[in-house]
Amino acid sequence: MRISALAIALSFTTCAGAATMADAHTLDGKNRHVVIQNITNTTVESIYITRTDPSETWGQDTLRSNEVMLPSEQMNYNVDDGTDTCVFDFKVVFRGGAIRYGRVDVCVARVIDITATNVVMAS
Repeated sequence: MRISALAIALSFTTCAGAATMADAHTLDGKNRHVVIQNITNTTVESIYITRTDPSETWGQDTLRSNEVMLPSEQMNYNVDDGTDTCVFDFKVVFRGGAIRYGRVDVCVARVIDITATNVVMAS
């Protein structure tokens, strides 16, 4: 399955990263592992992931301290926070701006390509 969504009108591109949010196995048995690829020419400085919920805050940067995601890099994520939630929001920060991607179903998407103009999710 391939889904394409128009990105916010910034001329940056996005990608997500390597650290896992939680390593616990889920009770519902759904796979929340995704590969996020930076297929842009811009370095990603921070990546935030949170449940799609108005009361949630972005929390901590999921890239490790002093870590960035270079153009053409990809990182693996286990986006399991222990709540059996599948839908998350992503915020990718670049020098000079950020892009937010809402309502990404990580139980369906296996690969998330982030480009300058859109986010492409494939299962």
